[in-house]
Amino acid sequence: VSSEQRAPGPSGSMVGQSAPASRQVRHEGVQNSRDNKQEDPPDEEEAPTPQRRLVFDLDSSLVDLACHWQKYSILGHFNLSGHADEGVEAWGEKLLPKGVLSLADFRNHGVELDLSDTHVVASGFQELEEFSGAIKRDSTVTSLRLTRAKIGNSGASWIAGALMRNQALTELVLSSNGITDEGIDPIAAVLDSNNVLKKIDLSDNRIGSRGAQQLASGVSRNRSLTELNLSRNSIGDQGAEEFLAILDVAVRPKPAVLRVLDLSGNLITRPTEDRLMSAYHRNITVLNTLRLSEADGQVDPDKGKPPRFTVVCTQQGIEVRAGRPGPRAQVSWEQDQGDVEIVLKRPELRRTDSTIVDVGFGYRRLKVTVRGELLMDIELAARIRPDDCAWTVGDGYLQVVLAKAEVGRWQSLTA
Repeated sequence: VSSEQRAPGPSGSMVGQSAPASRQVRHEGVQNSRDNKQEDPPDEEEAPTPQRRLVFDLDSSLVDLACHWQKYSILGHFNLSGHADEGVEAWGEKLLPKGVLSLADFRNHGVELDLSDTHVVASGFQELEEFSGAIKRDSTVTSLRLTRAKIGNSGASWIAGALMRNQALTELVLSSNGITDEGIDPIAAVLDSNNVLKKIDLSDNRIGSRGAQQLASGVSRNRSLTELNLSRNSIGDQGAEEFLAILDVAVRPKPAVLRVLDLSGNLITRPTEDRLMSAYHRNITVLNTLRLSEADGQVDPDKGKPPRFTVVCTQQGIEVRAGRPGPRAQVSWEQDQGDVEIVLKRPELRRTDSTIVDVGFGYRRLKVTVRGELLMDIELAARIRPDDCAWTVGDGYLQVVLAKAEVGRWQSLTA
């Protein structure tokens, strides 16, 4: 059984060619090979349009649920991501003609499900219950991303409960979800029983010192977690010092296995930062990387790995992209005869974030990254003068001003 995906018209970001279909189906969302499908009869008034056939055969309860939600318009988009040994373009050219995405296509690099910037998980009790059950049953997805998913403490608690039963997830990203110390308690408890998780990202939440102390306690007993991101929270000295205690090889004969700790952007005082850095540089902790400032730079998680591909799944069709799509942002733009002003609204941005924002100008290219994540990479409608362009960051927004190479009005922002 296969599902037909309507592809948007050919574009530079598409990999492979659209395959013509003899008829058009009404449903355009992503389907899973395990669904029981009943297709509507063709609409005789509509002309046939290009279709792309793609079946998900991943034996994953989480992917099944995402497909089910999208089929009934509960979920607008989700992404599946992995690494392609042969390169993304070659990988896509093999995938789309055969029309089936299976575990073999991910090799042994793991399967990432990204539900960031979607709010379905937090939309009600039924959705939380379905999602929790899918996590418990899933044995395929190795990385789950839920950035800006509005799950809050309740969602964190449900997910933590499900992780007690999951033996596949090695990475969990719950950044920017309004999680407080109350929501951290069940996550810390998971570390006592789950010895599969290797990376947890809880950045940009509302975690204080008590939550950090709970996490440190759980980390001290866990034998699998090697990376923990607690940046941009409200952790003070007490929380930071608790981590120093569990990571000090002189204090603990069997210290935690944690190797990467990010505490940047918190409320840690300078004397405590100095003690942490002193211990780190004197090699009396087990850490390989310690970040206390956002100016320290971040390690590329894909460094040394094959190129990353992402299968973007929307109700309009399937798109294969290189890399991981950046966080979605509300974008607006206006122009006069000589300049174009673009405003990207991101609630978590602060006017002090200039060190973590990178804006690249080409003659017909604009690329924006924040904390190493791609926010925008577009081909512009016309040429600009890169040396005369500028940008500024404020609370909740990034403003970019493009200097046009030729005076006149653009019909659109992108080519």
